[in-house]
Amino acid sequence: MKRKTIIFDATEAVNPQRRGVGVQTRSWLEVAPFTDYPHLQFVLASKATPGQESLHVNASNVKQITHEARTEEAFIDYLYSLNGDLLFFPLASRQYVRESKAKMVGVDYGMEDLYCRNYIAPLSATEFMEWHEYAMQHFDSIITVSKTSQRDLAWFFPEYKDKVQVVYPGSVKTGTALEEDMPEVLRGTPYFLVIGYEHKKNITRIAVAFDAFKQKTGSRTKLAIAGNPGFGGEEIDSHINSLASAGDIVRLGYVPAPQKQLLMQHCHAVIALAIYEGFGISALEGMEAGKIVLVSNNGSLKEVVGNAGYTANPFSITSITKQLIFIDGLNDNPKKKYVSNRLAVFDQKLQTKKLLQHLSKIVA
Repeated sequence: MKRKTIIFDATEAVNPQRRGVGVQTRSWLEVAPFTDYPHLQFVLASKATPGQESLHVNASNVKQITHEARTEEAFIDYLYSLNGDLLFFPLASRQYVRESKAKMVGVDYGMEDLYCRNYIAPLSATEFMEWHEYAMQHFDSIITVSKTSQRDLAWFFPEYKDKVQVVYPGSVKTGTALEEDMPEVLRGTPYFLVIGYEHKKNITRIAVAFDAFKQKTGSRTKLAIAGNPGFGGEEIDSHINSLASAGDIVRLGYVPAPQKQLLMQHCHAVIALAIYEGFGISALEGMEAGKIVLVSNNGSLKEVVGNAGYTANPFSITSITKQLIFIDGLNDNPKKKYVSNRLAVFDQKLQTKKLLQHLSKIVA
């Protein structure tokens, strides 16, 4: 009997500047127990990307393909032309839908874009809802990345709640940059680390709270922010430049993964106070580095850290300032004893086993 074929769109996973979607897809694919499913054929297909990286997958029932396609639409058409039994897409989006007998599975990060609608590129609430509803209707299954996002989707679209399956993402393990790659301005000084530079990451409130923290304490701790400017970047720049402590807010721009690991290892604490997150990979990476982690008390961030981190109200500068003062005074991480149990929840071998079990049932 012919083996069923499951095709993964791995384009973002091999992109050297991958962001959330790519990090999560790669974290699944590189540890997935493909050989536990000898009755299935897996294809990891990617659109040719400048400087693309390889996926470290070695299994006899896995084939990796790089396809030269001029457009994203042409690449999606190519995926369907492979005549697989199931196509797995990194996003449950209308652009991936075609008339086909193949099953479709995509990732939906929950209602993050609705909760953050005033902090991202303008779209109406109606457009957001239509986007999610279309995906819930047309995809055979939806993978989401936290119980928080699963509850959100079930609340807004109760008729499709049985389609939604939680698979936690993980961080992608990379080498660490050399010590000399540490930015000069951060050497020999404590700093809080924030990943992401856009409105939905709540950078303006974090910066204002940091300014208040500096004026109240006189601490030598700096605030380091890594990430290319996203939506609202120029406005954030202007606001930071107006603060008395602007000189202690270090905007690093894009940093490659190895340097980000170096920054994680040397920071005093990781700050993840986004308006709302479907998951929150930087909080997980902070725990993996054994660091103090301060996260928003809403969305999935508090789900990620559990009792292994601290929380603040992301809408309250007073709440953020109070917690910055508190964690700055810590010489060690009192929550460290809870970290190993928390990280076990996100074990990627366990999560990808769950993913492949789910996909194999769909094509059975």
